This record gives sequence, C-alpha cells and structure tokens, in this order.
Amino acid sequence: MSTLTNQRDEVRRIATFLPQITMATIAKVELLDGQIIVGVVRNVRGGNRIEDHRTYYYGEATLETLDGKSVTIDGREVKAVERVWDEQKDAFEKAGLIITVDLPE
Repeated sequence: MSTLTNQRDEVRRIATFLPQITMATIAKVELLDGQIIVGVVRNVRGGNRIEDHRTYYYGEATLETLDGKSVTIDGREVKAVERVWDEQKDAFEKAGLIITVDLPE
C-alpha cells in the first residue's frame, strides 16, 4: 500500500514513476534500497488527498513476477524504472502470465 507524502523529493519520485511504469508493460524496477523487481504491470494507482488544508500525494503499481507473486511498489521507494518487454516477453508468456497476439495490419 502506498503512503501519503508531501515531501518534495518523494512527490518528484512518484511523478516520475507513474508514467514510466504505465508505459513499461513489463518493468524492471530498482528500489532505493537496491532491490530489483521484474514483473508484468497489473495495476497503477496515484493521486492526492487533502488533510488539514495540506495536499498529500501517493502512487503505487502492482507487478506480477515470473513466479506468480503480486508485488505492490510504493512510488516513494523507486529509484529507477526500465521497460524490459523485449527481453522478458517470451519468459512471461511461457509462464502463462501474458499472451502476445499479432494483429493483422
């Protein structure tokens, strides 16, 4: 679950993370603590809430990893996002987590 924040550096990380993760489809996410998570993007949430006349922001994404685990990532904890579709699509399809379809032109 994501955490509300109004800290400038965390808001900046969330604002950078959300569009990157949305476009990734299969993403490699590096967290501030050095942990790497690779998975299919299943859900992205972000927004803000006002409490006591102050605005707080949040952002998170849920990835499904190759071993079928669902991992929710708080945008405040993200160092970098990389789109790894080309490198990972075959493995994720073999695992039954995605289906690729060639559409006629």
